[in-house]
Formats: sequence, structure tokens, C-alpha cells
Amino acid sequence: MRPLWAGGLWRSAPIFRPLQTLEPTLDHMRLQLRTALLSCSLLLLVVGNAQQLIPTRGREFWFGFMQNYSGSTGSHLYVYVSSDANTFGTMRSPLTGWSQDFNVAANSVTQLEVPLSNMHVGSELIDSRSVLIETEDTVAVYALNFETATADAAVIYPTGSLGTSYRVQTYKGLGGLPSELLIVATADDTEVE
Repeated sequence: MRPLWAGGLWRSAPIFRPLQTLEPTLDHMRLQLRTALLSCSLLLLVVGNAQQLIPTRGREFWFGFMQNYSGSTGSHLYVYVSSDANTFGTMRSPLTGWSQDFNVAANSVTQLEVPLSNMHVGSELIDSRSVLIETEDTVAVYALNFETATADAAVIYPTGSLGTSYRVQTYKGLGGLPSELLIVATADDTEVE
């Protein structure tokens, strides 16, 4: 409280304004809160859409399968192709001569199997066992390297969505097995630094 001169008398006046004078301030605060909420909503929308900028659907896909835990006879290399439209395509390993044509019905998933002979085996070598899928219409492609008690799965990006700079995060390895990665070149004379 502070002293206030009012009509010849000293009175104590509250430091805070009366409630009726706060209403414009509350309206102003409400407006600021609405603006902040709208800004946050727009920011989340932009960030959410930015994460979806890399398309996973396309017409050309290059990929490969690394050797699973033991590469035993219980292994299977599966590829799943889905599309919004009826389409057809070819899955092949250009440098080994293997090829398989396939059809995909609209709004369904087609399962294909890659021969185990197209599995990359070993480390620190250049190999010719990569797989190329080319389709007439836009599709999405997923890969599954299955073996009893272990499986590896991946979304396969179309060639048009691939970049030129990547970071690999791995762990030390298990039971004497090293961490590994597979690089599939989509063009001749590809250099890896």
C-alpha cells in the first residue's frame, strides 16, 4: 500500500489496479496466448511435413541384402511391393543375370523372394549382387531378411530420394561379429569417401 492524496485526506491505495481495469489486460493476454498457440500449431505442422519430404514411393529402387546372422538354409530374402494402382515391374540383379517379373494389384501387397545367391556375404569387398526394381507405376518397397530367430527389415527408398551424404550409426558387434554396412551404388564410377 502506498499513501494517496484524495480530497484533503491521505489514504492508502492498493498497488494493484481494481479488477475492472484489468479486463483490457486480460483480453490482451488472451490474444497473446491465442497467437502463441496458433504459432506453435503452425510450427508443428511445418516440422511434421518437413519430416515427410523424403518420398518412399517411386518407380526405381536399388538395394541389397547383407548376410544375416549365420546365412543358414532357413534364410529367406523377401521383398514386399505395394501400390495404389494396378502395375507391373521387374526385379533383377543386373550383374548376376537373375530377373523376375511381377504384378501388383491396386491397394494390395505383393511378396517376392530373392534367391539367396543374391545375398552379400563377407566384409570389405566389392560385390555384384545388388537388386534393382523398376515398375510402370509408383510403388512402395520393403525388404525382409528372415532367418529363424533373427530378422532384418527395411524401407527401401526410391533412387530419386537418395542423397549423397550419410552417417552410419552402429554398435560394436556381438559375439565377435563386427558391425557392418552395405553401400549399393546406383551408377557406375560411384566413389565412397
